[in-house]
Amino acid sequence: MSTKLMTPWARRETIDDHARGWNWRKITQLRSSLLKGLQEAIKMSAHHSSLHAKFTESFPPDTIEAWEREVVAWETDHNKLNPFDDEESKQDNMAAIRLELANEEVSEVSSDTIEGGALAFLCAGLDIEEKQLVALSFPLHY
Repeated sequence: MSTKLMTPWARRETIDDHARGWNWRKITQLRSSLLKGLQEAIKMSAHHSSLHAKFTESFPPDTIEAWEREVVAWETDHNKLNPFDDEESKQDNMAAIRLELANEEVSEVSSDTIEGGALAFLCAGLDIEEKQLVALSFPLHY
């Protein structure tokens, strides 16, 4: 039913009725929705716990104890080194990667082993990807 042709009072009542009905349905189904989510969480928790146990078994006990000490130390004092941060990945930015690839390309081209180089290949691939994204952002309408 369209509210376009209704009087302001009727439009407000219709929208209020719709909102009340929607809220009532959400509240009455909340219990089953939460139960379904809890059951899924319990199942996934067991699955991930077994994966974690298998992964942990692949390391020596000394390494695991050292990791646990680092985590406990960080949890008690957040000024200490965060064991979950990867400082190396923060330092690698696009400019540093391009510089490294350019240096590799210069050494490879000077030794006459590769024509064009890896950097040219990667840049061409990135240009193609960018053009594809631009093309997808302007869909054709027939």
